[in-house]
Amino acid sequence: KDKESGHLVWRLYEHGGWLTNGGGSNLFLSTNLPRGGVNFSQHLTFSFDARLTDAMVQFSTPTAERTGAVLGMAFSGMVATFPNPLTGIPSTLFLQLSLANSLERTTPQIACREINGSLRILFGGYLGAKLPLSFTPGSSLEHVSYNLNQYENAIFGEPLHCSINGKNTVVSMNGVNPAKIIITSLYIGLETENIDKRPGAAAFGRPQGDVAMGLEVSNPTLTAIP
Repeated sequence: KDKESGHLVWRLYEHGGWLTNGGGSNLFLSTNLPRGGVNFSQHLTFSFDARLTDAMVQFSTPTAERTGAVLGMAFSGMVATFPNPLTGIPSTLFLQLSLANSLERTTPQIACREINGSLRILFGGYLGAKLPLSFTPGSSLEHVSYNLNQYENAIFGEPLHCSINGKNTVVSMNGVNPAKIIITSLYIGLETENIDKRPGAAAFGRPQGDVAMGLEVSNPTLTAIP
């Protein structure tokens, strides 16, 4: 427990990891929400207290940092369901909000594809100019807060380029009712990698450095105001 607040504190730790086309090695602390209980017609804030306990990254090849073969990052996020505006079929949003990153990168990235009429949207990054935590161990827990409605507007307020039947298709998301965008789970996690196993990678399957991350998290709270 945190000595000052009395809240429980969870510690996550990762060392090393593989990088594939699907991403790096992940560790998640997550919780499911009551079914249909929280949607984006409300003002939503996700907050918690956090600090890095470990933040180490080393590169042993000249390209390891540029290619992301050696990388460490912490993030929070959510999973939500919504109807595909083209087909009405239930679809999924994976919202991954950057917390700390060994590259100190904040640029948001959005990927979208359709599978059997269901959209899969992945958002990764941070809308602010500076990440909430720097990539260095902290001496105390810091309060972190995300306005989830800003991210919903960034994703659903503009047309998206989605891969549909192998073709790049522009999909207007304006027709999605915010009340139909329903959060099903929340998570906080780590991703680390130092072995690149993507096809065509330099030094495939061999360590290109070292990475370790530790994260303490306390009092995760989702606030929903009508």
